[in-house]
Amino acid sequence: MKLFPGFCAGTWSGPGWSAKDSTLLQVFVSIQGLILVKDPYFNEPGWEPSRGTHHGDRESNKYNLNIRKYTLQHAMDPFLTDLLKETPVLYGEFRKVIELHFVQRRAEIEAQLDQWTKEVRYFH
Repeated sequence: MKLFPGFCAGTWSGPGWSAKDSTLLQVFVSIQGLILVKDPYFNEPGWEPSRGTHHGDRESNKYNLNIRKYTLQHAMDPFLTDLLKETPVLYGEFRKVIELHFVQRRAEIEAQLDQWTKEVRYFH
């Protein structure tokens, strides 16, 4: 799966992960600052100069649509499909917390999915 190539493939030119010296906090801060942002495309090496250009905006939108597709396919759909089974098996000890998240955030999640659907129609 190629959600964030620079971060996952080792093409990022910044400091890398070191099992000896790095902490989980550093990983979370990196994910928050490099991936969970409005336009993660521009954090990929060499793509920042295209910010604000027609090409850069188009590629960033395609990149975000791809991330959203994989989020739905690999983070949301498996859980929701499993939830409908008579005997759910996924996520064991995290199941109740994840289920509560979907229940409490239902309106926000539905609004986000509606927005993503509109964007897919607009950009395709």
